[in-house]
Amino acid sequence: MEVFADDIPGGPVVLLHGLLETNALWRPIISRQQPLPQPTVALPLPGHSASCTSARTAAMLRDQRFLDIYARRLDAAFPTGRWRLVGHSTGGLVALQLARRYPERVRDILLVGSLFSGGIASARSLHARLTALPGFGHLAVSLLWRYALESPENFQRWGAMVQSGSRGAAPLPDEMRAELSCCNPLALRLMLNWVRGQSMRQELPLVSCPVTSVVGTKDPVVPPEHQIALLQALPNARALLMETGHLPFYEAPDQFDDMFQRWLIGPRVERVLGTSS
Repeated sequence: MEVFADDIPGGPVVLLHGLLETNALWRPIISRQQPLPQPTVALPLPGHSASCTSARTAAMLRDQRFLDIYARRLDAAFPTGRWRLVGHSTGGLVALQLARRYPERVRDILLVGSLFSGGIASARSLHARLTALPGFGHLAVSLLWRYALESPENFQRWGAMVQSGSRGAAPLPDEMRAELSCCNPLALRLMLNWVRGQSMRQELPLVSCPVTSVVGTKDPVVPPEHQIALLQALPNARALLMETGHLPFYEAPDQFDDMFQRWLIGPRVERVLGTSS
């Protein structure tokens, strides 16, 4: 667990990155929000750290045990106060699963480019389909990963593929490339396969906490229609639309920060489906 601020009273803001990302995703974003109004921490997805072997990743994914591991870590660090979850992409799916499993511990959720069904990733991505092929999948992960991480230029090209392109590609943190280079490719593939098998379609109406979702209207990874369908299935949700791709916090940082600050300082309880101002 990476701690950004823990000397502030109250429940924590918990940051959950997406597939093939690391906690480095959040560092530029959080550095722009100082001073932070609440304790803030980031948790890595299974398989997305140097210490997470393929065996450990498999054990964490079995029966979604990693959700219970997250809960124990958060309760140990913050015994009082409810969690405010922020999830990007697959991290949003995990945030929804945490809220379903621990409804009494979750205050609200902020989703960014989130999915509720892992099948959407395979349907949209040739890379995802290649890595799923029996016998070839592990090799495909290794080859794709080696290409994406072998140089800063290749990594930035990889990042540009998930952006809208209308503003020019925003750079990704190179420290994320360094951290991903230390991850086990087999562990990453285990996580990718787990995501493919997930669907919260039937459980979304049971997630009762307030949910705000930032939807990139030009998202090439998770279609905006999928993200809106997610919100329409929730009992207490709203959408904030941004003309970006899958990384609105990098593509339009000023607009995202304005929205994020308002979410950080103010709870919301009403049901709204609309656009950002």
